[in-house]
Amino acid sequence: MTYSAEIILLILNGVILILTYFLIHPRTVGNDTSKLMQNDFLATATSVIVAGNLFWGTDHQFDLLVGEVNWFIFSVVTFLTMEVPFALWYIEKFDVDI
Repeated sequence: MTYSAEIILLILNGVILILTYFLIHPRTVGNDTSKLMQNDFLATATSVIVAGNLFWGTDHQFDLLVGEVNWFIFSVVTFLTMEVPFALWYIEKFDVDI
């Protein structure tokens, strides 16, 4: 079975977010806003680095519903969009002061 490039990046983002918010954050961040922001940056960077490794140098265009974009824009926008519910849940559960 072959998956589309969009599905591959969405699965990648989902796996990174699940690992980040259910495994890494509870063990390393707690309710520290600064550590949360640092770890979120590292999670986003991980997504972009893996996506770049897969699609850098290709001319593949990704459908982002509002138009076609390159792998970088698709990876960042979908990651940040998918991250919102995880972040809101984490902030409420661990009483993070923002």
